[in-house]
Amino acid sequence: MAIIPVLTLDKLSPSSLVCSDGILSCHRLVLAAQSAFLRRLMEKEEDSLLLLPDVSVDHMATVLKFLYTGTLFVTKTEVKVIR
Repeated sequence: MAIIPVLTLDKLSPSSLVCSDGILSCHRLVLAAQSAFLRRLMEKEEDSLLLLPDVSVDHMATVLKFLYTGTLFVTKTEVKVIR
């Protein structure tokens, strides 16, 4: 079941991802449940801010959509960047 509606509720977003070019709101519970990497990162940091200085907002937004929905849509151009 996709939980995308939760992504848009700022009042339920106790965490922020600080990327190289901006900040995204998210839910620590969702990140921890869906990503072992992000779970380990949050275990090291008790702050509600997760610093991702090498990741752009656009790329992290794509990752968040995948973590919240289980679906990933990328263009051919984005695939070249990911490689």
